[in-house]
Amino acid sequence: MWFSIDFNSHTPVYQQIKDKIKENIITENIKEDEYLPSIRNLAKDLEVNLNTVSRAYRELVTEEVLKVERGRGYKPNNVDEDLFFKEKIENFKNSVEKCKSSGIKKSKLSSILEKIYGSEEK
Repeated sequence: MWFSIDFNSHTPVYQQIKDKIKENIITENIKEDEYLPSIRNLAKDLEVNLNTVSRAYRELVTEEVLKVERGRGYKPNNVDEDLFFKEKIENFKNSVEKCKSSGIKKSKLSSILEKIYGSEEK
């Protein structure tokens, strides 16, 4: 499986599935001509309800991130990288604001970022 679900997260499972699929398209772990797993197979692999995966796929089709080829499956279509990254950065800013209001020092957050990213620059 190319991703997993965090069942302890406050983010709904269907949203996690959507985000992971978008991330995998952006990073080209899912190629343009590659079909995604069927709804049934992905639900089985992730150990989630079939309707949860169905909702994620349906919303991704509505957002035009995925396209459906009748009888064949779902393929990547388009991901607005700028919008996707903007949403992630906004979530990050909100988390930092919560940390700041909880009294967590900037140096502590910097050390956490350093652990996550290492010396990597992107």
